[in-house]
Amino acid sequence: MNLGLRIDKYLWYIRQYRSRSQAQAAIGKGQIRMNGDRIIKSHAEVHIGDIITMPRGTDVIAIKIISIPQRRGPAAEAHGCYKRL
Repeated sequence: MNLGLRIDKYLWYIRQYRSRSQAQAAIGKGQIRMNGDRIIKSHAEVHIGDIITMPRGTDVIAIKIISIPQRRGPAAEAHGCYKRL
């Protein structure tokens, strides 16, 4: 069973944004892409194997989802949920 999670929660859980509202704002501005498609709704579901592209300062990073976290845990736990490409 391939369980999913809202993209705004996922980005917050893996500590890419300090709050869910910051993640939602980036999504609303069209700054986040999943598997090459622009995401504009915070309720879009992510699944294992998806690739998310997002801005980080002046750079753009891409991450591949390895696992879906159950909570927003410590940084070491969060980093184990994705692989930076």
